[in-house]
Order: sequence, then structure tokens, then C-alpha cells
Amino acid sequence: MIADSLKALTDSLQAAQPSSASWGLANINANHGFSITWSGLLVVFLGLGLIALTISAFNLVSNWVQQRQLAQQATKVEAEKPIKEKGPQIPADHLIAITTAVELYRRLHLDPIPTRVTFVRGELHTPWKTGIKYGQRIVPEKKS
Repeated sequence: MIADSLKALTDSLQAAQPSSASWGLANINANHGFSITWSGLLVVFLGLGLIALTISAFNLVSNWVQQRQLAQQATKVEAEKPIKEKGPQIPADHLIAITTAVELYRRLHLDPIPTRVTFVRGELHTPWKTGIKYGQRIVPEKKS
């Protein structure tokens, strides 16, 4: 029973195959496959182009808004600047003396002294320190 139905199916497929274009380029051409493919590609790439244009338009608008804000801030700063009045000119010798005094004060009182390089006062930060944790090396005692 099953063999008879399979035989009938194969006979009908063999009989139908030469008369109809069920495979290959002939079937694609008969069912307008090329035009459907090209129209699909066109729609997809037009959509991608519109998305790209939209993103670039957003960037242009954002840049324009930022330029406008910077221009407004610049006009506010210029309006708030006090008018400079010409006063007496400070001689160059006095400016050099003031600069030297400020630099000396900064070096003496504000900068840390870079001449103390010792390993006794600070903690040693090296990758070799892990050997100390696991008892692989003997560490000399610190002298007080």
C-alpha cells in the first residue's frame, strides 16, 4: 500500500517536471523573481540612506545649536568685562623681582622636598612583595 502510493508520487513528479519550470532560472524568471529581488534591494538601501541622512541632519542641527550657544556666551562675557583703564606701568625690574619672590616662596613652602629617597620610611610597592606574603623570602628587619 505505501509502496504503491510512493510509486504513484514519483511517477507524477517525473511526469510534471519536464513540462513545468519548477527549478532554476526559468522558474525565477517566470515568477518575476529578478524584479522582486531588485525592488527589495532598492527599498532596503533607500531606507538605509534615509536613516543615514536623518542621523547627519541631527548632527548638523546639534552643531548649529552648540555654535549658537557659544556665540551667546561669548557676547555675555564681552558685555560683562570691565573697561580697562590705563594705569601706571610697572617697570620690568619690579616684575622680575616679584616673580622671583613668588617662585622662591613656592619652592620653599609649597613643594615637597624631593631629596628624601629611602625605603625604610615608606612601604615597598613592588611585584616581588608577594614572595614575602607566602614565606618564599626572608626579609631583613627594619632598623629604627
